[in-house]
Formats: sequence, C-alpha cells, structure tokens
Amino acid sequence: MQGHPADELTSVHNREQLTHLVEESERLGLISETDSDLLTRSLTEPDTPVRDLRVPASGISAVDGDADAEQILRLAADTARTRLLVLRDGAVLGRCTPVTFSSRAPRDVPPRPVSWPAPCPN
Repeated sequence: MQGHPADELTSVHNREQLTHLVEESERLGLISETDSDLLTRSLTEPDTPVRDLRVPASGISAVDGDADAEQILRLAADTARTRLLVLRDGAVLGRCTPVTFSSRAPRDVPPRPVSWPAPCPN
C-alpha cells in the first residue's frame, strides 16, 4: 500500500489565524510591537482598495539628485518619511531610504548612486 501525500491545505492558515498568531507572538514578547504592527497591516491591507493606500502627489517628498546626506536626513525628519523620491529637473531618478545615509553611507555621497529605480508609468 502506497502512502498518501499529506493534504497540503492542512498547513495553510487564513488571515484571521495569522493575525492571531502575530498578536500572540507580540504578547509573549517574541516580536516587537513595530514588527507586529507591520505584519498585521500586511495581512489586513489586501482587503483595502488601492485608492485608500495611495499617496497624493502633494504628499510625496523628494530630494534633488545632488542633495547631500544632511539635506536628505533633514527632509526625512521634517516630513516623517522613510522613503524619498530622487528627482533631477522634475524627472524621477529613483528613490532613496534616508536610513542609508545615517548609518552606512559617507556623508558626502549624493543620493543618486545609492537610489533605487522607482516604478513610473511611461
């Protein structure tokens, strides 16, 4: 007699179960409150329409491609943004993460060499 493959759906959890696991993990001190919030949002956001998640153009913070680390960190602090668009003459070059400039990159490195391409419609 051959063995039957395990029902692969028995290990799948629904969003409600996963959210409960995240809450319990935080309660037991296994994960931080920040990680718990992030995981919970990632589990519940799929139910949120995209129009509710978008950031209006007026709410986007951007730096010039020649900005230095101090300008980037100041803008990030002033706007409470963790990602900034990098622009040159109004064109999007990419995006940068200010934490890169506070911990790893030399202070005189402009954002362009360490920015990532941003998805933009053509």
